Amino acid sequence: MDALLGSPTHDPHGSVIPDKNGNMPDVPALLLQSLTKGQRCIIRAVLNGSSDLLSYLTRINIHLGTELTVEHIEPFDGTMNVILHEPKSRKVTLSKTVCEHLSVEVVR
Repeated sequence: MDALLGSPTHDPHGSVIPDKNGNMPDVPALLLQSLTKGQRCIIRAVLNGSSDLLSYLTRINIHLGTELTVEHIEPFDGTMNVILHEPKSRKVTLSKTVCEHLSVEVVR
């Protein structure tokens, strides 16, 4: 099965797949919720994604590899306004709950 699929390193939701020896690569995992205003990142995984969450992300065109910048974080409840950079720049508001399920890689 591994050869048939081309030896994938990640599953469709971004979770790491161990190699044939069972070794897991060391992948830094930050939640979008932990970022601060002005930080830029790439979505790398959806953690514990329910079908409702995955449908929502698809509907607003957020997927693995989406690059975004945190524009504002609401102090009251942690809601984030972010700027998506693809296919064209646009703003989206994400609840704290959504941000807690998105694993990201910070772009320096």
